[in-house]
Amino acid sequence: METKEQLLKELRKLIKDVPEEGLIFLTEQANKLVYNKRVEEMNALQAKINKKSARVSKKTKPEPVQKCSISVERGSFNRSFILIIGKTRKTITEEEMVKLVRICHIAKNAAEGSSRLYNRLKHERDDILLDVGIGSKEDKCLTEIYKYLKANFSMAD
Repeated sequence: METKEQLLKELRKLIKDVPEEGLIFLTEQANKLVYNKRVEEMNALQAKINKKSARVSKKTKPEPVQKCSISVERGSFNRSFILIIGKTRKTITEEEMVKLVRICHIAKNAAEGSSRLYNRLKHERDDILLDVGIGSKEDKCLTEIYKYLKANFSMAD
């Protein structure tokens, strides 16, 4: 294999006989080769940074899982409610809200209320369960929803 110096010497000899179109082509190719080399260098540097960052993050404690925060806002024109669970916002109708509140007030305890809430949402609004990440009747977020609705909404007509 030829050395870089030998290749440069040969290229210098040939370059004087290359027509203008050929020089344009060679210049474009050289620019592509230089660009690709720089990209490879940047990718290698990024890989080193990522590797170092991964080692640092393994040493640090993982963040604690955020509790399921619940709040409810009135929707536009007071015709709906916005159920805010964690960072998820879901609009529900007044009728749906009444059903959920009724479940909470009829249930004998939080476990029963959570189970009933899950069943209602599973059959009528599974999008809420999916978006919030509630996968079972035992999810603690259901208990928080139960407690919030029971404490903040009454069954008065």
